[in-house]
Amino acid sequence: MNRLIVVMLSVVCMIVMTGCAGMFDRIPKDNVMVKKITKEETVNEIEYEGVLSQVAIKTLSINAVKTYLDENIAMEDLQYELLLIDQSSLKDLLRGANFELIPRGESRSNSTPVAIPQGMEKYESYLEPIANGLYFATLTKQSDPREVYEIVLNAKDGDILKVTKEEIVGISLSYDEVDQDKVNEIAIAFIEKMGDYSLSDLFKRDGYTRWGNKVKLYYDSIDSNELKYVVEVNVRDQKVVGFRKDVMAFLSYYN
Repeated sequence: MNRLIVVMLSVVCMIVMTGCAGMFDRIPKDNVMVKKITKEETVNEIEYEGVLSQVAIKTLSINAVKTYLDENIAMEDLQYELLLIDQSSLKDLLRGANFELIPRGESRSNSTPVAIPQGMEKYESYLEPIANGLYFATLTKQSDPREVYEIVLNAKDGDILKVTKEEIVGISLSYDEVDQDKVNEIAIAFIEKMGDYSLSDLFKRDGYTRWGNKVKLYYDSIDSNELKYVVEVNVRDQKVVGFRKDVMAFLSYYN
């Protein structure tokens, strides 16, 4: 198995685990794809045609954490890891996700049958806006390595597709213990703040909602039936601790 395949398998695991920072541990700091950036190259960082520079991605990643999660972090206190995944590799991931999804009317052992949105079968629409691939960034706070943030950006224009913060949640709350109305209010306010889609164009798939200390809510497009948003809410702190949209929402459902 060549090195590229190993890297891709690591990325698949990272995506499937949706937020497991440990999956980046196998990839040394300052890696892009499979080429290590040496100290001599740090001054003139490697650039790829049609994608944003590493400096721009670092700045956008930190700003995303500040803007969407209201977390105050400083670049000098962060260990920064980066991967660039091209569209061809992403297409393979989406094909694999589509193949592995539970077919309509069937279920895995000891599980409830799952109805798959039509958008899941038409993953090509997720690829159109990311023709130049995606950047996967992991920010680890050096003063407290337990604080880990994961960000995914459109490599061409820096559009933020995922921001999450790793948390130790402790004992999970039951469905009845969660203030569902409050959680819904928090998620709706966040989507309005994002401004990418109008709430009138979305509907929440209650059957997909995962309840506990951290609640995940899934929103589809009314017109296309494609997943557009996944919002993650910390119930105890009553705040958003992560979101995914478009292609990353699709892969979150796959998990």
